[in-house]
Amino acid sequence: MAPPPPSCRTLAIDWGRKRTGLAICDELGLTVRPLAVWPTGGRKSLVARTAALIAEERVVRCVVGLSYRLDGTPNQATPHILAFVTALRRATTVEIVTWNERLTSVAAEDWLREQGLPRRQWVGRQDALAAAILLQDFLASRAAVSPPSPSTDA
Repeated sequence: MAPPPPSCRTLAIDWGRKRTGLAICDELGLTVRPLAVWPTGGRKSLVARTAALIAEERVVRCVVGLSYRLDGTPNQATPHILAFVTALRRATTVEIVTWNERLTSVAAEDWLREQGLPRRQWVGRQDALAAAILLQDFLASRAAVSPPSPSTDA
């Protein structure tokens, strides 16, 4: 019997000044689901909560959305996100990757609007949904550059 494939369980983080959205994928990296929305609070607390979640969910990689302006230059959130990434790298041994999260919140708003949800119900959903969109984008980009598996057909 062949050994199981290595885990691809990845956690996505959409950091925000007030709220941080989280999403996770399965061990095969195929299905993505919004996980939670946490109050961002202080960096130290957010890093500790994230490191505990990484251990609890057996995460092997963490993708943190990096915020830029539309012209590609850093915005006011970029240094805060980079400081969070640096602290998270010190707190855990899993791979930490930054990924351009441009327009994930807009895409999440569009989806919620299409579902007919009133705006008052968006809080608590939008940030986790944005993290899920970020994670889907990241996983799709990795699948696009991975070489195809050899065929096992006889």
